[in-house]
Amino acid sequence: MTTIPSVEVPYGDTTLSLAVGATQSKIISGAFGGLVAAWQAVTGMDLVACTKIIALGSDKSVAEIETTVFEGGLYVLTAPLDRYLNLLASGGREDVAA
Repeated sequence: MTTIPSVEVPYGDTTLSLAVGATQSKIISGAFGGLVAAWQAVTGMDLVACTKIIALGSDKSVAEIETTVFEGGLYVLTAPLDRYLNLLASGGREDVAA
């Protein structure tokens, strides 16, 4: 099985790369009380949650990215963040049956 090392998310006029790994899975899970809770926040278009997930998956701080995330809009983030959280839940593999 192939693992995916990162996911690109829209960020202003460019993209940010979010690392897919055990460390990110543990940190994001801990920050939200589980990956399902993080996913629910993303699908609920929670700006704070989306910003925090992007910051935790990248090398950026929340303060550094919050304005750009807001200005880019949440609609463009839900699909890539959904994919990102699914990869974190499946050990970085997309070919895992649900």
